[in-house]
Amino acid sequence: MLVDGLIYIGASDYRRVTAFEPATGRAVWGTDVRGMDWGSPVVTAGTVFIGTASQNIPGTALEHTGGIVALDRNSGAVKWQLLAPKPPENSFGGYAGTLACDGTRIYAAGCAGKLIALPAQ
Repeated sequence: MLVDGLIYIGASDYRRVTAFEPATGRAVWGTDVRGMDWGSPVVTAGTVFIGTASQNIPGTALEHTGGIVALDRNSGAVKWQLLAPKPPENSFGGYAGTLACDGTRIYAAGCAGKLIALPAQ
C-alpha cells in the first residue's frame, strides 16, 4: 500500500511489516509481527494495521501467532496486539485476509468464520 510516499508491505513467513521508500528501496522501519501477514496493511493517519495468521502444524520450523497488530506509522513500534486463539492441530487460525477500515473501525474476518470490528486507533 502506497501512502504519502512510503510503501507498507507484509512478508508472510518472514513475519514482518516494512515501510520503505519506493524510489530508493531504503527501509524506514521493519517490525516482526509474529504471524504470517498475507493481507495488505491498512494505513491510517497514525497507525498501520495488519492481520496475521497462525498455524498448528506439527514440525513447522517457525512459530506464527494469529491476531491483529497495530503499529505506529512513524516508527513501526507495536501499539497493541489482539491475539487469536491457537487453531486446532493441522489447521490455520487468526486473520489471514486484508483488513478493512471505514475511518473509525477496523474490520477483520477470521479463519474460524468470525467477523470482528475494532477501533481504528
